[in-house]
Amino acid sequence: MPGPLPRAAHGSRSRGVSRIHRRPALTDIITTASASPARSLAKTISWRVLGSLDTLALGYLFTGSVKVAGSIASAEVVTKIVLYYLHERGWAHIAWGTRQPKPLHLHEAASSSPDSQSK
Repeated sequence: MPGPLPRAAHGSRSRGVSRIHRRPALTDIITTASASPARSLAKTISWRVLGSLDTLALGYLFTGSVKVAGSIASAEVVTKIVLYYLHERGWAHIAWGTRQPKPLHLHEAASSSPDSQSK
């Protein structure tokens, strides 16, 4: 028979709501974001390089001038890096479409239940 569950798993109360059954607070979602700020920045830069090459090629295709195409690509680099980074960080804090792992104590409880031992 497994030992007692940690205190939080016994249903210790916070503002009258069991910790096991409470909805995640915004701080829980923010601190468990799947992408670190450094990863978001690296993705931002790599995406921006690709986007700038595309803008440079389209600018040249439409104007026939490498100088004008370069000016267009240069002008949009900084603003789009900032916008993409903010967009990426915003999405890192949205739980929609992500899968959250079960807390360890729930896995342990399921594996030590009588039903799981008879299977």
